[in-house]
Amino acid sequence: MSMYININLSGYKNGINNQTNTMGKKKEGNASLGQQLLDCIYCGGTVKSEGEKERYAARIYAKIRSGQKLTSEELNFLARTDPVMYSKALRAQLMRKSLEERLHACRSKQEAESVYQTAVSGVSEKDPDREIIVAALADAYKEFRESDEYKRLPEKTEEEDKQRSQGRVRYSFNTNGYQESYKTDGTKVSFSAKR
Repeated sequence: MSMYININLSGYKNGINNQTNTMGKKKEGNASLGQQLLDCIYCGGTVKSEGEKERYAARIYAKIRSGQKLTSEELNFLARTDPVMYSKALRAQLMRKSLEERLHACRSKQEAESVYQTAVSGVSEKDPDREIIVAALADAYKEFRESDEYKRLPEKTEEEDKQRSQGRVRYSFNTNGYQESYKTDGTKVSFSAKR
């Protein structure tokens, strides 16, 4: 079973004439209807010239390198034009979101610093995407430190002071469902178990 969609994009850009006749066959101008439709969907309804696409891609790559959040439009553009970079950017964005969630659960500035340091140290030195991921984590932590939520946090909680003097181990679950354990002196315990 096939489905036929009659789309008339006549005069969409630069006089391109895409019309259908009564038999359902299309007459094509300078660009294919499918490409124009994809451009319309992925680029927010505007068809970009090659130069505009290159500048747009350069802006996206700069945002990725600096660790900034990408909009859904930018992610869609990457998925269509550069699937490899899309997967790298998506991975960095997911790790950033995970860190943001853990930072919002922190009860002190010292705990927030510890969570950030643990997230950065959890990225392998051999990871080919390390630069992108660390930039995303650093940007998320910078944004959190500039927030009012961070400014309201105490330097340390009384509980942290007690635990530090007693040398206890703290356990938490990350967003991937893995348990992370921490010594209160800031060193990581080499233990991880799935919930």
